[in-house]
Amino acid sequence: MIVAIEPFTTIGDGWVVHGSPPKPLIFSLRSTKKKNEDLKPIENHYGQLPFALRWLRKDKISLSFKKLKEFEKQRLIHSFPPLKEQSVAVVAQAEHTILVTSNGSKVTTRA
Repeated sequence: MIVAIEPFTTIGDGWVVHGSPPKPLIFSLRSTKKKNEDLKPIENHYGQLPFALRWLRKDKISLSFKKLKEFEKQRLIHSFPPLKEQSVAVVAQAEHTILVTSNGSKVTTRA
């Protein structure tokens, strides 16, 4: 069994606003047969796990936000816009994925 634990926290009132979302900062590769050489470093480094735009710079992968949006239009990647909180407070999210087997458990999101 695989369990994902994803707590969200905010210093605001906790109400999420629907409407036009802010600029996405998290992306992931889509499972597709179409290949693109520009996406090879992302595929090699993150696979299909979500990655943050800021991680690309840290990992020396040179793809701009504009280029990522082009890939999204081509359905090569998927974006995740940040949550927008009613009081405009910051919303933070963390995640751990845990693999539970008959022999115990393992947190798979730890380096």
